[in-house]
Amino acid sequence: MEYCPHCRAIRPTRKSSRKRSVRQPDGTLKTVTVDSFHCTRCNAFVGSVERDATPAAAIPADQRTDAPGEAPPAASEAAVVSDE
Repeated sequence: MEYCPHCRAIRPTRKSSRKRSVRQPDGTLKTVTVDSFHCTRCNAFVGSVERDATPAAAIPADQRTDAPGEAPPAASEAAVVSDE
């Protein structure tokens, strides 16, 4: 349910998707999925959202790096030493 600018009311929408190729600054082509939303009553355009067609690949656990300033879990547990 979104606000329809033509009906001037909150209306249900229908979604249609299409793929589009976009040229990146480095010259490569990237596929983008465009989701368009239209009012179900008057068919007026409500809005669109662009998203990557291919999700980013997960980084394997052995290649992950910790954020700057964070120690790996094993090292942080070993760093806790009591001075008693």
